[in-house]
Formats: sequence, structure tokens, C-alpha cells
Amino acid sequence: MGKILQIRVMAYTYDEGDVLKAWPKLSAIAFPEHYPASPVSTRKGVFELIDSLVDQIRFDMVDTSVKQALSAGTDDLKDLKTRIEQALADWNPQQANKLSDDLEQMLDELEKETPIP
Repeated sequence: MGKILQIRVMAYTYDEGDVLKAWPKLSAIAFPEHYPASPVSTRKGVFELIDSLVDQIRFDMVDTSVKQALSAGTDDLKDLKTRIEQALADWNPQQANKLSDDLEQMLDELEKETPIP
């Protein structure tokens, strides 16, 4: 890597609309209209979805039934997100790609368990 030119291996959500379509209930929790503008809430990608869910549960910004249903799962999501970021930092995109499949599957499962219409 040069002093000026940086080479990165990264993950990002190409189409944020796909997040809203794939996980509408989780998105409604993670990105409510009243959620204050912040770096987390300005983008609505997969990683931002996870960060917002974790924060909303941690700070009791969700209904008790939602918190009970999602608490353990969001802890697992946060761990998986961290593992993806570490795989990318280690220049291991194959591992990050495998973990991203696991992450999306976990989001699918949480979407089904989410107790809102």
C-alpha cells in the first residue's frame, strides 16, 4: 500500500432499498421516522440496520416484546458483523463472503421472529 493511495477490501450495501424489502419489520424498528439523524441513520444498509437495532435495544427504544424477541439475536448479529469486519481487515474476502451469507440468514430468521406487523 502506498503512502497516498490506499487499497481497501470492504463490504457495503449496494442498494439500500433491498434492505427495506428483505427485512421490512426489522427496518421499521431500526429506521423509525423519529430516530435522530446520525451517521447510523443516514444510510440504511445492512451494517447500519444491525447497528441501529443493537442501539435501539440497548437504550430501551423499542417495545418490551420486541426487545425480548430480538435481544439475543442482535448480540449475535453484532458479533457476526465484527467478524466480517475483521475478515476484511485481514484481507480475507472469502471468509467475509461466507460470513455475509450467515449474517443474511440470521437477519431472515430475526425478521420472522419480529413481533410487529
